[in-house]
Amino acid sequence: MEFYNHYTTTYHNGVEVASKMCGTMLSEDTPENRTDELTWDNLDEYYHENGLALPFNVWNCKKGRLVSFFNGSLFNKNTHDIKEWKTPLNITIKHEYKKKLGVSIDYVLKWYDVDKAIKYLNEHGLKIS
Repeated sequence: MEFYNHYTTTYHNGVEVASKMCGTMLSEDTPENRTDELTWDNLDEYYHENGLALPFNVWNCKKGRLVSFFNGSLFNKNTHDIKEWKTPLNITIKHEYKKKLGVSIDYVLKWYDVDKAIKYLNEHGLKIS
């Protein structure tokens, strides 16, 4: 078992528009890095599953959906609102998992899943009964 930090990088039209750390996970298996392409067809399901990791909101309007970036700027064409009725959705989300180094015992003891925390400590030489 190891701790991993989850990072996402969002690209619009091939240009990076946002990057953030989404959280930490404790996993037995090494998580696979992946890249997801968003289209208007898969946007709703993807947003429902990954909404907190994304740097934008999806709004339902009369004409269709609208994607609005949190860091949107009038002067940056890659962070303007994207309207379903005007342009195709060209967003790519890259998910990366990096091993968290220097995990303290205090951090492990405060982990929300006690069984996994005990298993982690046992695997790293600290016996907990």
